[in-house]
Amino acid sequence: MIYCQYFTANLPAAGALHPVLALALIVLSLVVARRSSRYRGGGIVP
Repeated sequence: MIYCQYFTANLPAAGALHPVLALALIVLSLVVARRSSRYRGGGIVP
């Protein structure tokens, strides 16, 4: 997904996808953080 961010940042025709992919990266990172905090026994992320 990070490659897609680089691709959309440097290609004018795909510029509208850049914020959409950024939002997807943020949501994906929150999902991973929440799942990892379960295995750690609680944590910072609610």
